[in-house]
Parts: sequence; structure tokens; C-alpha cells
Amino acid sequence: MRAILKELGTDLSNAVRVDQFYTMGPAVSAYHLARFAEFGSYIPPSTSIIMERCFTARTNTHTSMIAVVPGQGYDVDKFTLPGQAISASSYNPAVAVNDFVFVAGNMAFRPDGTLDPKVYVGPNRNWGGETAFRRQVRYVITERLEPSLKAAGSALEHSLKAQAYIRGVENFPDFIEVWSQHFRDIPCAVTPVPAKDYANTDGMIEINLIALRNGASQRKQVVATGIPAGATYGPCVRAGELVFPSGLIAVGADAACPVPIR
Repeated sequence: MRAILKELGTDLSNAVRVDQFYTMGPAVSAYHLARFAEFGSYIPPSTSIIMERCFTARTNTHTSMIAVVPGQGYDVDKFTLPGQAISASSYNPAVAVNDFVFVAGNMAFRPDGTLDPKVYVGPNRNWGGETAFRRQVRYVITERLEPSLKAAGSALEHSLKAQAYIRGVENFPDFIEVWSQHFRDIPCAVTPVPAKDYANTDGMIEINLIALRNGASQRKQVVATGIPAGATYGPCVRAGELVFPSGLIAVGADAACPVPIR
């Protein structure tokens, strides 16, 4: 990462988000030690997810990063939530650069790391009221993402792109329904991805977010693409020079995968 950023005229201190994907819990601890050593006192907003595997068989960590090239108006402003300490992983919950806000991955937990009672459903209850998963999705949106955006001078309606990591593909329909209840009138690009595990075994959903600041000079615009509804879970959104597509699937208008031409 540092070598690539150097070629582009920037460095780790100008990172605004870093995402990590692991195949096992012990890899997380090893990676965090290396991350502390290399990044120093500033860790950008972070999302850490355990997946089934990486694309190469003997790899146990895969990372990605968003960074800015330093210049006038491109300082990284760091934000914390009022009354809440930075997590044990030491990443900033939100940062802003120019017109854009980057929010770390959030789960349905209180600052002390315990599952909030608002989302708890007893293990012996088969039905009645919202499921635990639906409660966690709603909680992450209203009790975690929304306050993070507010602290950074933004709001939910300025959301541009979210990545949602979901425990169990069977929960995808419930995620889309709850997500749509909040974002139907304020469209936001979204990529839902199945996940194997998280930092807390009670967690069922983790969502990160990119948004515009309040009063941004850039304008949020939903772009018509003509892509079949079955091929994507959300819209394509543009803000200035940046375009944020939702996750895309290789299916046609009939919702079937294209047959390869032989």
C-alpha cells in the first residue's frame, strides 16, 4: 500500500478508509499489530470481516484502501462520536476530506462492545415481532451510521455508497427490505456481501458508508443506467467527478446468468 501510494504522491496518513478481509480470527490480531506499527497514531475508518477464503489458497488476509492526494482543501478531518472512546482497534469512526465523509464499518453494539438490548431476541423465541437480524440492520442505520454522519457534519440523506456485510445469504431479502425503508426516498448505492464472521460472534450485519458533507459543493445525483433490476440491489449514484455503482451481478433482464457462447 505504501509503495503504491508513494507513486501517486501520497502516503498512509492520507488514507480515508481501509478494509480488511480475513479467513480466520488469529489473522486479525496479527494484522492489527502490523497496522499499528505502520500507520502510527492515525488509523483511518476501518471494516474488518471474516470471509470463507481469499482467492489464493494460502492467503489469509486481503486489504483495500481509499486515500487522497494531499493538496489545498484535501486535509483529513477526524471525528469521534460525543462521549465515546475510539475502539480498541484505534480506527477513527469517521473522517472527512473536501466534500466527502467516510464512515467506518458499524455493528449493533454499544460502546462497551456488548449487544444492545434493543436488538436482542431470546434464543427460544420462534416468532413475534422483528427478527434479530432485522433489528440489527435498523439499529446500525439509526443508532450507528446516522450519529457518525452527524458528528462529521453530514446526514443520512447525503449517503452515496454503502457496503453491507451480511451473516447468511438467507438474510439478504430482510436486509434489502429494511434498508429500503430508510433509503427508498434518499437513494444510496449499496453492495451487500455474505460474511462468515465478525469481531463479535453475536453480530449479524456490518455496514460502512461514504457520504457528502452538509452544504457540499458536489451534488448527489442518481444515474439511470438501464441495468436490469435483478442484476443490482441498488442505484448508481454520482457526486461530482466520482461515480458510485451498487453491487452488480452477471444476470440479464430475465434474471438468468448469460449462457456463454461456444
